[in-house]
Amino acid sequence: MAGEETFLTKEGYNKLVKELEHLKKSVRPELLERVQETRESGELEENYEYLDAKDELIKIEERIVQIEGKLKRVRIIENERLPKDTICIGSNVKLRNIRTGKIEEYIISSPEEVDPGTIRISVNSPVAKSLIGKKKGQKVEIKVPAGLLKYQVVTLNNGPEEKPATQPKPPVKKASAKIASAKKETPKKAKPPVKKTAALKKSQKPKTKPKVSARVPAKKAKKSGR
Repeated sequence: MAGEETFLTKEGYNKLVKELEHLKKSVRPELLERVQETRESGELEENYEYLDAKDELIKIEERIVQIEGKLKRVRIIENERLPKDTICIGSNVKLRNIRTGKIEEYIISSPEEVDPGTIRISVNSPVAKSLIGKKKGQKVEIKVPAGLLKYQVVTLNNGPEEKPATQPKPPVKKASAKIASAKKETPKKAKPPVKKTAALKKSQKPKTKPKVSARVPAKKAKKSGR
Protein backbone atom coordinates (compact mmCIF):
# COMPACT_ATOMS: atom_id res chain seq x y z
CA MET A 1 0.00 0.00 0.00
CA ALA A 2 1.16 3.51 -0.81
CA GLY A 3 2.43 5.45 2.18
CA GLU A 4 2.87 2.30 4.34
CA GLU A 5 6.08 2.21 6.38
CA THR A 6 8.79 -0.21 5.30
CA PHE A 7 10.59 -1.86 8.21
CA LEU A 8 14.20 -2.75 7.47
CA THR A 9 17.26 -3.69 9.43
CA LYS A 10 20.39 -1.63 8.87
CA GLU A 11 21.76 -4.47 6.76
CA GLY A 12 18.62 -4.60 4.61
CA TYR A 13 18.64 -0.83 4.15
CA ASN A 14 22.25 -0.83 2.96
CA LYS A 15 21.45 -3.69 0.57
CA LEU A 16 18.65 -1.69 -1.08
CA VAL A 17 20.84 1.40 -1.38
CA LYS A 18 23.57 -0.62 -3.13
CA GLU A 19 21.04 -2.21 -5.50
CA LEU A 20 19.62 1.19 -6.43
CA GLU A 21 23.09 2.58 -7.09
CA HIS A 22 23.98 -0.43 -9.28
CA LEU A 23 20.79 -0.13 -11.33
CA LYS A 24 21.26 3.58 -11.94
CA LYS A 25 24.99 3.59 -12.66
CA SER A 26 25.49 0.30 -14.49
CA VAL A 27 22.35 -1.52 -15.65
CA ARG A 28 20.29 1.42 -16.90
CA PRO A 29 23.11 2.99 -19.04
CA GLU A 30 23.89 -0.37 -20.66
CA LEU A 31 20.24 -0.95 -21.56
CA LEU A 32 19.86 2.57 -22.95
CA GLU A 33 22.88 1.95 -25.18
CA ARG A 34 21.44 -1.39 -26.36
CA VAL A 35 18.09 0.21 -27.18
CA GLN A 36 19.83 2.94 -29.19
CA GLU A 37 22.02 0.48 -31.11
CA THR A 38 19.24 -1.99 -31.93
CA ARG A 39 16.86 0.79 -32.94
CA GLU A 40 19.17 1.76 -35.80
CA SER A 41 19.59 -1.81 -37.09
CA GLY A 42 16.21 -2.28 -38.81
CA GLU A 43 12.43 -2.08 -38.64
CA LEU A 44 11.28 -1.65 -35.05
CA GLU A 45 8.25 -3.96 -35.29
CA GLU A 46 10.38 -6.92 -36.39
CA ASN A 47 13.51 -6.00 -34.46
CA TYR A 48 13.38 -8.49 -31.59
CA GLU A 49 16.69 -7.36 -30.09
CA TYR A 50 15.30 -3.86 -29.80
CA LEU A 51 12.03 -5.08 -28.27
CA ASP A 52 13.84 -7.26 -25.71
CA ALA A 53 16.16 -4.43 -24.68
CA LYS A 54 13.18 -2.07 -24.37
CA ASP A 55 11.25 -4.55 -22.17
CA GLU A 56 14.25 -5.00 -19.87
CA LEU A 57 14.65 -1.25 -19.60
CA ILE A 58 11.00 -0.86 -18.58
CA LYS A 59 11.43 -3.49 -15.82
CA ILE A 60 14.57 -1.79 -14.53
CA GLU A 61 12.83 1.59 -14.43
CA GLU A 62 9.96 0.05 -12.45
CA ARG A 63 12.39 -1.51 -9.98
CA ILE A 64 14.20 1.82 -9.51
CA VAL A 65 10.91 3.58 -8.74
CA GLN A 66 9.95 0.78 -6.33
CA ILE A 67 13.22 0.99 -4.37
CA GLU A 68 13.14 4.78 -4.21
CA GLY A 69 9.58 4.62 -2.82
CA LYS A 70 10.60 2.12 -0.12
CA LEU A 71 13.62 4.16 0.92
CA LYS A 72 11.41 7.23 1.36
CA ARG A 73 9.13 5.32 3.75
CA VAL A 74 11.80 3.20 5.42
CA ARG A 75 11.96 2.73 9.15
CA ILE A 76 15.19 1.14 10.31
CA ILE A 77 14.84 -1.44 13.06
CA GLU A 78 17.26 -0.67 15.86
CA ASN A 79 18.00 -3.69 18.00
CA GLU A 80 18.72 -1.67 21.11
CA ARG A 81 15.16 -0.25 21.03
CA LEU A 82 13.38 -3.58 20.60
CA PRO A 83 11.66 -5.11 23.63
CA LYS A 84 14.02 -7.70 25.04
CA ASP A 85 11.37 -10.20 26.15
CA THR A 86 8.79 -10.06 23.34
CA ILE A 87 8.87 -11.45 19.80
CA CYS A 88 8.65 -8.74 17.15
CA ILE A 89 10.03 -7.92 13.72
CA GLY A 90 13.77 -8.45 13.82
CA SER A 91 13.61 -11.18 16.48
CA ASN A 92 15.74 -14.30 16.23
CA VAL A 93 13.61 -17.12 17.67
CA LYS A 94 14.17 -20.81 18.37
CA LEU A 95 11.09 -23.01 18.66
CA ARG A 96 10.66 -26.57 19.86
CA ASN A 97 8.11 -28.71 18.10
CA ILE A 98 6.09 -30.15 20.96
CA ARG A 99 5.22 -33.34 19.05
CA THR A 100 8.64 -34.18 17.58
CA GLY A 101 10.99 -32.25 19.88
CA LYS A 102 12.77 -30.79 16.85
CA ILE A 103 14.27 -27.30 17.23
CA GLU A 104 13.54 -24.75 14.49
CA GLU A 105 15.06 -21.29 14.16
CA TYR A 106 13.59 -18.21 12.45
CA ILE A 107 14.43 -14.54 11.98
CA ILE A 108 11.29 -12.45 11.55
CA SER A 109 12.02 -9.98 8.74
CA SER A 110 10.30 -7.49 6.52
CA PRO A 111 9.13 -8.89 3.14
CA GLU A 112 11.97 -7.01 1.43
CA GLU A 113 14.60 -8.93 3.40
CA VAL A 114 13.17 -12.44 3.06
CA ASP A 115 15.72 -14.75 1.43
CA PRO A 116 14.33 -18.15 0.30
CA GLY A 117 16.36 -21.05 1.61
CA THR A 118 17.43 -19.22 4.77
CA ILE A 119 15.89 -18.85 8.25
CA ARG A 120 14.51 -15.39 7.41
CA ILE A 121 10.70 -15.41 7.19
CA SER A 122 8.31 -12.59 6.36
CA VAL A 123 6.50 -10.82 9.16
CA ASN A 124 3.35 -11.44 7.08
CA SER A 125 3.80 -15.24 7.04
CA PRO A 126 1.49 -17.48 9.14
CA VAL A 127 4.38 -18.53 11.41
CA ALA A 128 5.50 -14.95 12.12
CA LYS A 129 1.94 -13.69 12.70
CA SER A 130 1.42 -16.40 15.33
CA LEU A 131 4.72 -15.59 17.06
CA ILE A 132 4.45 -11.80 17.26
CA GLY A 133 3.91 -10.71 20.87
CA LYS A 134 4.88 -14.07 22.40
CA LYS A 135 7.58 -14.49 25.06
CA LYS A 136 10.17 -17.08 25.99
CA GLY A 137 8.61 -20.25 27.40
CA GLN A 138 5.16 -19.61 25.95
CA LYS A 139 3.40 -22.16 23.75
CA VAL A 140 1.96 -21.20 20.40
CA GLU A 141 -0.29 -22.86 17.83
CA ILE A 142 0.43 -22.15 14.17
CA LYS A 143 -2.08 -22.85 11.44
CA VAL A 144 -0.44 -24.01 8.22
CA PRO A 145 -1.90 -25.70 5.10
CA ALA A 146 -0.76 -29.09 6.49
CA GLY A 147 -2.69 -28.59 9.75
CA LEU A 148 -2.10 -27.20 13.23
CA LEU A 149 1.45 -27.12 14.59
CA LYS A 150 2.25 -26.65 18.27
CA TYR A 151 5.53 -25.04 19.37
CA GLN A 152 7.16 -23.67 22.49
CA VAL A 153 9.46 -20.63 22.42
CA VAL A 154 12.87 -21.84 23.59
CA THR A 155 15.08 -18.80 23.05
CA LEU A 156 14.49 -15.21 22.00
CA ASN A 157 17.13 -12.73 20.89
CA ASN A 158 16.25 -9.15 19.94
CA GLY A 159 19.75 -7.72 19.93
CA PRO A 160 23.39 -8.45 19.27
CA GLU A 161 24.79 -11.40 21.14
CA GLU A 162 26.54 -10.40 24.32
CA LYS A 163 30.12 -11.61 24.56
CA PRO A 164 30.96 -13.37 27.81
CA ALA A 165 33.03 -11.25 30.14
CA THR A 166 36.66 -12.21 29.96
CA GLN A 167 38.28 -13.02 33.27
CA PRO A 168 41.33 -10.89 34.08
CA LYS A 169 44.64 -12.68 33.81
CA PRO A 170 46.30 -13.41 37.18
CA PRO A 171 49.17 -11.03 37.95
CA VAL A 172 52.68 -12.32 37.42
CA LYS A 173 54.27 -13.25 40.71
CA LYS A 174 57.31 -11.14 41.55
CA ALA A 175 59.08 -14.16 43.03
CA SER A 176 59.21 -15.82 39.63
CA ALA A 177 60.60 -12.61 38.16
CA LYS A 178 63.30 -12.51 40.84
CA ILE A 179 64.18 -16.11 40.16
CA ALA A 180 64.41 -15.37 36.47
CA SER A 181 66.69 -12.39 37.11
CA ALA A 182 68.79 -14.44 39.54
CA LYS A 183 69.24 -17.08 36.87
CA LYS A 184 70.48 -14.44 34.48
CA GLU A 185 72.94 -13.04 37.09
CA THR A 186 74.43 -16.37 38.19
CA PRO A 187 78.14 -16.33 37.27
CA LYS A 188 79.32 -18.85 34.84
CA LYS A 189 81.51 -21.61 36.21
CA ALA A 190 85.18 -21.06 35.48
CA LYS A 191 86.65 -23.59 33.15
CA PRO A 192 89.34 -25.81 34.75
CA PRO A 193 92.86 -24.82 33.75
CA VAL A 194 94.39 -26.80 30.96
CA LYS A 195 96.92 -29.29 32.22
CA LYS A 196 100.36 -28.42 30.96
CA THR A 197 102.09 -31.50 32.40
CA ALA A 198 102.73 -33.09 29.07
CA ALA A 199 103.97 -29.86 27.57
CA LEU A 200 106.25 -29.21 30.54
CA LYS A 201 107.66 -32.72 30.44
CA LYS A 202 108.49 -32.23 26.83
CA SER A 203 110.08 -28.85 27.52
CA GLN A 204 112.06 -30.18 30.55
CA LYS A 205 113.74 -33.05 28.69
CA PRO A 206 117.54 -32.50 28.63
CA LYS A 207 118.92 -31.64 25.30
CA THR A 208 121.24 -34.39 24.10
CA LYS A 209 124.46 -33.31 22.38
CA PRO A 210 125.27 -35.06 19.19
CA LYS A 211 127.65 -37.95 19.74
CA VAL A 212 131.21 -37.34 18.48
CA SER A 213 133.05 -40.40 17.27
CA ALA A 214 136.19 -41.08 19.37
CA ARG A 215 137.98 -42.71 16.54
CA VAL A 216 140.61 -40.53 14.85
CA PRO A 217 141.52 -41.63 11.41
CA ALA A 218 145.10 -42.85 11.39
CA LYS A 219 147.53 -41.00 9.21
CA LYS A 220 149.02 -43.06 6.54
CA ALA A 221 152.76 -43.58 7.17
CA LYS A 222 154.98 -42.21 4.48
CA LYS A 223 157.05 -44.86 2.89
CA SER A 224 160.71 -43.96 3.06
CA GLY A 225 162.65 -44.56 0.02
CA ARG A 226 165.59 -45.26 2.00
